[in-house]
Amino acid sequence: MIQHRNAIATFAALFLALLSFLQLTALLLEELYFPVYTYLLTGLAILSLLLTYWLKAVEKTRNIERLFLLLHAFLRYSLAFQIGTYGAAKLLTIQFQLPEYVQDMPVGRFNGIMLTWYYFSYSKGMAWIVGLLQCAGGALLVFRRTELAGALLLLPVLINIVLINLFYDIQLAAFINSLLFTGICLYLVYLHAGWIRAALRQWYQPLPGLSAAPGKFSNGMKWMLRLLAIAGPWGLLLLLETLLAPPATTLKGVWVLQEQTVNDSIRPLVVDTVSLKRLYIQSASSAHLKKGDYFYGGAFAVNEKDHSLRLSVYASKDSLEGNYTLKDSILTINGKRNGNPVKYVFVKQGNGK
Repeated sequence: MIQHRNAIATFAALFLALLSFLQLTALLLEELYFPVYTYLLTGLAILSLLLTYWLKAVEKTRNIERLFLLLHAFLRYSLAFQIGTYGAAKLLTIQFQLPEYVQDMPVGRFNGIMLTWYYFSYSKGMAWIVGLLQCAGGALLVFRRTELAGALLLLPVLINIVLINLFYDIQLAAFINSLLFTGICLYLVYLHAGWIRAALRQWYQPLPGLSAAPGKFSNGMKWMLRLLAIAGPWGLLLLLETLLAPPATTLKGVWVLQEQTVNDSIRPLVVDTVSLKRLYIQSASSAHLKKGDYFYGGAFAVNEKDHSLRLSVYASKDSLEGNYTLKDSILTINGKRNGNPVKYVFVKQGNGK
């Protein structure tokens, strides 16, 4: 039931083999721009179509079985080698290593690859599990009897990598590679599609439904249960969001301190570990202070009718209360902090100032 002789399988084998050859010979470089990849992949697709048409035309007069077997073996071994390399890099802690300067950067400045590497480097155990899956899948691919098991084991891992590369803006070459690896796995699964369908028809036995349980379950009741299981979570979360949503405020945002006056004396903005830097207002009842490199949450209350606010830092005597004015993304607070008269001028982050 191995169906490697139809047109779809022939085109897939040729296209994937050509792309794998270019990838293995390092012709797909990260410096290539997106249009170059587009032209390259389009050219490979056209060439594969032409070769597919030619092979289907000559297979009646020539024995091309050996060619398909060679393509099949090349795809299995090339994927096993490359995916095993990625797995070994994780097990040897070579991959997911962040440079020291990146580790000192604020997370908000990370690009997609920095954020991904930072996330996966946090847990060695998680990286080792992914590496073991990749090495095990690659090892299964090199044996004909276990190639389907290897493809099925690698497929969810590779689909996850494709999504990460796509939505976290990883380098284009890495995205193309992950698509190539996933395509080879799908091709190997497709070759066994006939066997999979036959095996499911012969061996798969679904468990008895509700009709076999004690009591009577009508079709209407079963559909109600299905609807509840599918739509219920959406309704529950929307209800909780409506009931428990914090009160909104026009002050919501990140406010950067630009000027401060304490006891009627203008104080310079200094860079240290204790001075106020930013004010984060999430809602009319939630706010945080940034002092130095540390963040402090507190009980927050704002009254937009009389333009008053109060922030009391948790587990601390630090408090800020007073009146505020808001004009053109500039927040001015006049009041008292820990009993001392203060005036703070904040500028909303992201307004271009």
